[in-house]
Amino acid sequence: MNDLDRGPAPVKEEFDPVKWTRIFWLAIIGLLAAVILGLLAWFFIVFSFIDLKDKGVSMFFPRGWRVETQAPGIVVAFVSPKETALDSFSENVVLSTYDMSNNPLNTDKYVDLMIKQMEGVFSNIKLVDRKFFLAAGRNGYQLEFHVADDVPKVILVYAFTVEATGYNLVYMGVKDRYSKDKLLMDIMALFMKVKD
Repeated sequence: MNDLDRGPAPVKEEFDPVKWTRIFWLAIIGLLAAVILGLLAWFFIVFSFIDLKDKGVSMFFPRGWRVETQAPGIVVAFVSPKETALDSFSENVVLSTYDMSNNPLNTDKYVDLMIKQMEGVFSNIKLVDRKFFLAAGRNGYQLEFHVADDVPKVILVYAFTVEATGYNLVYMGVKDRYSKDKLLMDIMALFMKVKD
């Protein structure tokens, strides 16, 4: 019984660094591809697109929000749907322009002017954050204001200039919903296109 031929003993495979490096990089590439496809799917599920050729603006906006383009002095406005029957305030985003051809201002001075105008319109407003933001591919600023009202609100302004025109993308929402909308607003401002 001890003389049975069991065949050759199994050969232990040596570690092949080239093979495992290839497997590692293929796994990384596969993971990155899955993440990118997932983000693209999320993006196109969450956003709609509008191209206002006559106004030289195109942008993404949250799917389900109503588009309003007929208000004087406003390029385009978006209004959120009601979340519940008790929802008494509709969040909104307004893109407007400011003609500076008679008195051109650089972006910093234009943003200072926007802050003064916001403080002039709302008596109970406070600027809580001002930071650099690349809106529509231009150097600009993101301004966060808090408004002390019966229902506390947040106003988020993305302001930048293109030659002698100032642009403002202004979000107004209740403080409780702001954290859900903030990323959407950042994406709207970042991917907006404005014709020179």
